[in-house]
Amino acid sequence: MLYPLLQALDEEYLHCDVQFGGVDQRKIFTYAETYLPKLNYRKRVHLMNPMIPSFAGSRGNKMSSSELDSKIDFLESSESVTSKVLRAYAPPGDVDGNGLLAFTRYVIFPLLLHIQPDNPVLCIGREERFGGPITFASYEELEQAYKQQHLYPLDLKNTVACIINQILDKVRADFSTPQAQALLQAAYPYGDGTFEAAAPVVPEQSSHDNCKATGDAGGDTVDTTTTVPAAPPSNSDIYKLDICVGECVEVVDHPQADSLYVCQVDIGTGTP
Repeated sequence: MLYPLLQALDEEYLHCDVQFGGVDQRKIFTYAETYLPKLNYRKRVHLMNPMIPSFAGSRGNKMSSSELDSKIDFLESSESVTSKVLRAYAPPGDVDGNGLLAFTRYVIFPLLLHIQPDNPVLCIGREERFGGPITFASYEELEQAYKQQHLYPLDLKNTVACIINQILDKVRADFSTPQAQALLQAAYPYGDGTFEAAAPVVPEQSSHDNCKATGDAGGDTVDTTTTVPAAPPSNSDIYKLDICVGECVEVVDHPQADSLYVCQVDIGTGTP
């Protein structure tokens, strides 16, 4: 019950202008747009993207930050990216719940359109004995070939891993600076008031010959003396919340809404 409230308040206390999430967050975004202005907080911009099935297949429903094997982080090493893509759930000919195909549709092809708008063609490298290289001008063409098993999962996986690492090489390079490393440490503090030393993120050359790292990073060290930011002042609005524990004793359909419920909660103060 607290999650939507706290996620909405994040927009104010993190001083953000835009919140980005999957379409499964639309109700929380609507909640924030409705109620933050009533607290005299400004309305933020909300962006959503389609949900992508987990690389873990039957072990997960969608890519999620809480399931490491289901998704790819911006600062993952090229080895980790390649390993996850190669282990992705992608049965031959199966296009339903296929995280690899969904990633190709919603990430790879839009990126190709952005990078090479005049010729957004995806080329899958294959040995001649397996049919030789094959190109696709659209996701629909690729999906049809995959469904008919004219495109084998491993060939698609190798290409997807290669392209992802090409893109992330630039991100890894940008985050190899001392300033970026300090930002990462400030964003993910440890509980003892200091930050654990982290090796600089250095862009790596892809294991594929046709995927060269485009970034250049030095061997700068990281300043590990940063301290945890001070707690918010005691007069912060968040401290005005009266949080208590109760027992849900009844849930019924809302008489004036199709997707809402009326919940009776006993918090020990008399009538729920």
